[in-house]
Order: sequence, then structure tokens, then C-alpha cells
Amino acid sequence: FPVEITREHFDYVYRRDDLAQLTGNRYRSKRNHINQLMRIYKPSYVPLERGHIYDCLELQEKWCQLRRCDDDLNLLGEWEAIRSILANFSKLELHGGVVTIEGKVVAFTIGELLNDKTVVVHIEKADPEITGLYQLINQQFSREAWHGITYVNREQDLWIPGLREAKLSYYPEHFVEKFRIR
Repeated sequence: FPVEITREHFDYVYRRDDLAQLTGNRYRSKRNHINQLMRIYKPSYVPLERGHIYDCLELQEKWCQLRRCDDDLNLLGEWEAIRSILANFSKLELHGGVVTIEGKVVAFTIGELLNDKTVVVHIEKADPEITGLYQLINQQFSREAWHGITYVNREQDLWIPGLREAKLSYYPEHFVEKFRIR
């Protein structure tokens, strides 16, 4: 059986402390985006609760309109998955967080424990018109939701250039390699 490396499906695994603290020179731009966001908008981070679900769905709808999900089967499939996860959030063993500005949800994320050392972040969405939200939701979720966890698996990049660049910019500790066997 031929075995092929499938780089587009490698999971990016980070040290939780690195994502939560963003210390050092290599994370300076991330901290700058967060600091600018904090000065301008005064956002708040809270755990995702049932009362946030409708607002998360609205944000996802806005995100999809801007990204033209109807024209991309992958994005359309992701939208359906997010809708299903949010609809069943209270039944699933998931954790989430939201960032709000003036009471309105502008970013959300959802993840779950993979094992006693690792959490997997499945979803992370933010209003793309507000700079710094992705950096903030990533940092706050790592900091507030996962005490005692060593690693954060932020899944694959699917060979999407912007997503790959964003994931690499957080300096993964290692990758979970994946292969295709024919």
C-alpha cells in the first residue's frame, strides 16, 4: 500500500502557555493587535453559554456573507457543522468562549478535551471587520478555559494559504502528522 504524507491535514499543536501569555518578541504583533482592540472597543471575554447561541449564529451568518459561503462547498459544509454544534452545544461535552463588545457577540470559539494534556479547538470565528478579535479570542480561550492543560491542538489548515499563515504565526510546538494510504 502506498503511503503519502498529507501535509494539509497535519494538526497544529501549541503549548497552551504560549497561546495564553503571548510572551516574547515573536508574539509582539499579536499583543499589539490585542492592545489596540482593548483601547478602542473595551471587549469582554466570557464562557459561551446557552444565551449566546443565537448571537453566535448571527455572527456566523455575517461571516458567511462576507466570505461568500454559498459559493464554496467547504465553507457551506463548515457552516452546517457549526449550526449543528451550536444547536446541540448543551448536550455535547464542549467548552466555548465569546468576546463581546457593548453586549454583542463579536467572536466565539469552541473546543473539547482530547485527553488529560490536550484540548482541541474545533471552531473559532470573529467579525472580520474588527482587527484583533482572532488574537484575543485565541488568547483568552487558552488562558481562561484550559487551566492545567499542556497542549492546544488547533487542527489542520486544509492548504488554505491565509489559514496556514495564521497558524504558523503562533509557532506550533509540533504537528500531528497524517497520511493517506492507498
